[in-house]
Amino acid sequence: MAERKVGTLATFTGTGAGATTLLMDGDNLTVVYGTTGTGTNTIQLEVSVDGGTTFGLVPNSSLTVASTTIKAFIVQGIAGLVRAYCTAHNSGTHTVTYQRAGSA
Repeated sequence: MAERKVGTLATFTGTGAGATTLLMDGDNLTVVYGTTGTGTNTIQLEVSVDGGTTFGLVPNSSLTVASTTIKAFIVQGIAGLVRAYCTAHNSGTHTVTYQRAGSA
């Protein structure tokens, strides 16, 4: 069975890039967006292939999360430097967690 690693990619109380990046090498990545408090927030996953100089949107990773809800998705075979980015923040705190699994 492949090794699994879990952690927090970012915690947001406003817009901007998360402070943590995750180096991926073709692994599968499960991402969970969660919001506590009220309001609606939009978070997306971004990837860089030039060491973090520029980032682009991971397709289908931009999600709007309403208060006290959780949304999850899987990115298969992603490679590069990955970060979370909050594009819209209404209120509350939102957290992006991940579970990483290598190819079996």
